[in-house]
Amino acid sequence: RTKWDPTMKAATSKQEEIDECLFAASQGDVQMLTLMHSSGTDLHQGDYDQRTALHLAAAEGHLAVVKMLLSKLPAGREGEVVSAYDRWHGTPLDDANDNGWDEIASLLKKRGAKGGTRTVNVSSEG
Repeated sequence: RTKWDPTMKAATSKQEEIDECLFAASQGDVQMLTLMHSSGTDLHQGDYDQRTALHLAAAEGHLAVVKMLLSKLPAGREGEVVSAYDRWHGTPLDDANDNGWDEIASLLKKRGAKGGTRTVNVSSEG
């Protein structure tokens, strides 16, 4: 008989939560993200590549999601979140610029977002 490892379940649940959040952002699902936020999910956590919901929403051109995520910035972490580096040193602003989403790029800049030092173009398709 195998013993149950409660830390494994927690880690799996946390990873599933991150995956669900990033998928909702990539699909433009504001309703799901709002529900996740109201149930206590940190909408600004990164995956294994340190890509966040804001990275994916900016890459896919989901303006409503970007606005919603910006409205839920954690106090004291605003700059860190809007300019979060992914594994390739790219930021949400880079994703918006790389994909021609000028309105999103402008909105991010107004919130203090900075570009990264990415040397490769990262597809949002993962």
